[in-house]
Amino acid sequence: MTCGLEPLSEAPGGGSAVQRVADIAQQGQLKEAVAAQKAAQKAPPAAPPHFDPAVFIGLCEGEPGDLLRIEQEIAGPLTMRRAGGGAPLRPLGLRRVHASSSITLLDLSDDGKSLTLTHNNDPKPVPFKRLPDYRASAEERAALAGRYYSDELDAAWTLTDQKEGLVLKGTGSGGAALAGVKPDLLEGPR
Repeated sequence: MTCGLEPLSEAPGGGSAVQRVADIAQQGQLKEAVAAQKAAQKAPPAAPPHFDPAVFIGLCEGEPGDLLRIEQEIAGPLTMRRAGGGAPLRPLGLRRVHASSSITLLDLSDDGKSLTLTHNNDPKPVPFKRLPDYRASAEERAALAGRYYSDELDAAWTLTDQKEGLVLKGTGSGGAALAGVKPDLLEGPR
């Protein structure tokens, strides 16, 4: 069986048939592209990553006893406390903050379990590991309760186990509640 087809040299509306088919195909692709662009404009934009101060909050330890606490008061800035001093922290990225008073950088690890502290005057980073939340047991608090004396300061304190936890009282003081940071370390009020 044979078919007799004659080539079209002119398509309706002018131009060659091949050119006309190509134009129709291109118009279809153009319509699809326009529809996709309109759909993309209607879709809500992806939320940009934002700084979350909560990922920094907690207590970390470098060398034994070298504690770094990052905290935040309600609607206040992040604050870093180390060795009795404190400084507000400002974000420099999703996982980096700095204390402008001393040009200290804190970088949070990807897993959130450690921080690296770098000072501008000492470029060697100091690693800190997060300490898990710790609450002294009744037995641990009872073992710590008692009277303590310092020859160096010629002062005495009494550590008592009360309902709210351990309370440290010195001569003439009203007392300060202490919290367990880890089994061999207590922390007083901030």
